[in-house]
Amino acid sequence: MKFLFFIAILVLNFIGCGKNESNSNSNSETEKISPEKWVDKVYSVYEKAIIKLDEIIGNKPPISESLKKKVLELKNSIIDEMVILGKERDKMNELDKKLSSAKLSLKLDRIASNPSWSRTINDARSFYFKLDPDFANMISKFNIITQYSQFELLKKQEPKEAERIGIK
Repeated sequence: MKFLFFIAILVLNFIGCGKNESNSNSNSETEKISPEKWVDKVYSVYEKAIIKLDEIIGNKPPISESLKKKVLELKNSIIDEMVILGKERDKMNELDKKLSSAKLSLKLDRIASNPSWSRTINDARSFYFKLDPDFANMISKFNIITQYSQFELLKKQEPKEAERIGIK
């Protein structure tokens, strides 16, 4: 009987410890993300951005202030999401940062097969360039918007933009 009581105590203790461990794991998961999970999140946000951009400009509607505002609002909301992911990446060690960038680069190569990407980044951007080069430039920035999730890349390629959003 004492043996069963001892086993019951061990089981209860183990279950209790397991709960604490899972809570601690979920907390550490928020603190540090794996390169694979980070890549999946960044790609998902990027793909969502391209699909939404396609919904806005894929059919090449006439340029208007309303259209420009929609594209700018989408760009800013995606930048906000990418910066959050950049902060997650910043918690990685240097090796994981390099690994995450390499894996993201490979995964982004696949976006070109998405019809939304071709309609927006190629067709619509070229179409609007003839009418409003600044608007076309705003559209083309979606092609490199993932740099907001890789702070060292943003600082190198767009130092003023990095400074504007508080990346030092």
